[in-house]
Amino acid sequence: MSKADKNAEIPVGDEQETPKEQPTYYRTVFKVEVLSEHWADEKDWISNYDLEQINYAITEGHCSGLVTVESELEVTPKQMAQLLKAQDSDTSFFMLDEQGNSIEEE
Repeated sequence: MSKADKNAEIPVGDEQETPKEQPTYYRTVFKVEVLSEHWADEKDWISNYDLEQINYAITEGHCSGLVTVESELEVTPKQMAQLLKAQDSDTSFFMLDEQGNSIEEE
C-alpha cells in the first residue's frame, strides 16, 4: 500500500465526529483541625468562621491548623448528581441532569 493510499483512509473534516470525552468525577472529603485559645469574654469563636477566615487564622492568624484528606473516591455520574443535590447544588453545575446523564451545552 502506498503512502497516498494510507492517507486516503484517514477521515478528514466533518466526515466523522470524534466522541466527546466524559469527565471523571471525584468526591474528596477534607478534615480541618484547628487549635485555638479563647478568653472568657471573647465572642469570635473559630466555629463561626467560614473557610476563608479559617485559612487566614491557621496561616497568618492566632490558630494552629492541620488540613488532611479523609477520602478521595471516584464516583459515577449518577452518584455525582445525587451528591450535588445533597449539597443543594444544581446538577447542571457539572453538565448533568437529575439522573446523572450528560447534558449538552447549547
